[in-house]
Amino acid sequence: MVFTGFSPFTERVAKGQSANAIIADMTHRLGAVQEVFIIAVSPPVRGLGNQGGFKLKVQDRSGNGVRAPVAASYQLIGAARLCTPNI
Repeated sequence: MVFTGFSPFTERVAKGQSANAIIADMTHRLGAVQEVFIIAVSPPVRGLGNQGGFKLKVQDRSGNGVRAPVAASYQLIGAARLCTPNI
């Protein structure tokens, strides 16, 4: 297993090196290797990830107790589920 990073986007964009273009090129080139199974995948967004999800903290600034931030949290989760079909 090998993990590698991309060059900064600003350096790659002028050369037409989007993440998808790099992955397609790697898949094509590495497909010639017969002795192993190789798969190239897009790197996760730093801090979010493809498997790890993300963290969000809700802070109660009103001092009205725990019910308001819990309700706001569930409302936010519901809205996120509408935007992301895999949640």
